[in-house]
Amino acid sequence: MFNWLGNLMTRRTAIGDGRSNPALQFAVQQAAVIFDELPGKDQIDERSRHRLARQLYLDLHEIFNAGSPADTARQKLAPQVLRFALLKVVLIPPHPKTDDSGLRGLPGITGELNAHIASLVRHDTDLHTALFENSESESSEQIEQLLYQAYWRCCWCLETFNSARKDLGDVFQDGDWFLPFVYAACANQENSYRLDIGMPPAFEAPLAMTAPVAYSLFTDIVLSGARQPLFEWSEYHRGRSIPMPDFDGKTTLKY
Repeated sequence: MFNWLGNLMTRRTAIGDGRSNPALQFAVQQAAVIFDELPGKDQIDERSRHRLARQLYLDLHEIFNAGSPADTARQKLAPQVLRFALLKVVLIPPHPKTDDSGLRGLPGITGELNAHIASLVRHDTDLHTALFENSESESSEQIEQLLYQAYWRCCWCLETFNSARKDLGDVFQDGDWFLPFVYAACANQENSYRLDIGMPPAFEAPLAMTAPVAYSLFTDIVLSGARQPLFEWSEYHRGRSIPMPDFDGKTTLKY
């Protein structure tokens, strides 16, 4: 899958000059492993796979040769978390269907948006762009297919950058911030979608007003370089009754 890597590394360029970084080499290998283990890898076509593989190498090169690799990894990771939320909350099935991700039922995440995919694509510019950046067909069958394709591409990038984050030591086994960040992004995105199409909030008052604002702050804290984003977020909202599920350090993101 990474046949282009050898040619890229032999060039005398800024990219080639960083090829001896062992951390970068390991991260690239991990990206390949992540792809191979991705449940929906078959929904990523060959052209997209090669394009993404090259882009991931360039992004990883930037991370591991940056002056502050951990901060750069966060700058790559945060947009992917937001993109993941954009796609994931409309894919979560309603009851009684099984939700393998475990996100449905957490505060603000219901699975109710799945029945409104077509309306959401029409109303939300970001979602529409994510789906149709490489296609002009908007049939209902095509929408669902494009949604899953975009989702699995995002998952590959998300897991690759999260793996890099861990390799760089930006992780806390007791109270790590990645899953809380994903949850906050998903809960905030569902709220935004509901506003778009006139659905009632998933939160009861007064949380319907305060929780989305609180969750959006998580992104700012992550990008600010705060050493422990979950601790910073929790301290800022202490006493405000903003729900945050208790993710233990061993829990991983399920797709």
